[in-house]
Amino acid sequence: MAARTGRTTQAPPATLARLDVVDAGVATDPETGSYLAELVAGEARWLCSPVNAVPNGVVRHLAGLLLDHACPERRAEVAAMTDDEFWALLLTDPATASHARELRRDPAGWRTTGVEDSTAGGFSYALAHLYLDMPLVNGDPLPATHPAFGQLPTMPWSCRIIPPTAATTHERSYPTGP
Repeated sequence: MAARTGRTTQAPPATLARLDVVDAGVATDPETGSYLAELVAGEARWLCSPVNAVPNGVVRHLAGLLLDHACPERRAEVAAMTDDEFWALLLTDPATASHARELRRDPAGWRTTGVEDSTAGGFSYALAHLYLDMPLVNGDPLPATHPAFGQLPTMPWSCRIIPPTAATTHERSYPTGP
């Protein structure tokens, strides 16, 4: 399960008991190192999935609409907002309100496609790199050759996010269950 989803399958206190901090790295035994590699790879795959890209990409896009041409004072004001204050702003600002409402109302209605498909409308979202720091086993970083790493996308990873109103079909592009 951990290799597929990046979720823990062992009790965190048990895992933490087998870790040690050595020279700013996390050292462990080979078995725990392999388990941590599965978690790292699972988290990386999740970051590049539509279920993560849609909300992060939409909010990043909406924040850009608000801040790209804002004066420094306005940028500082927005940066100091709580999550609720920021969402209130997104939901009421004429430049962002429509997409903010669509995201909150129907996040699964959005879809993703290849970034080169600009004819589909929407906007692009990209990740430049993933953090794949591996634990130390016998003093050396565990190589990222674990089978779980074979399923990672190439970096930089990108997609195009299509809002429900721009989609020609209302298909779901990612699972809605756990």
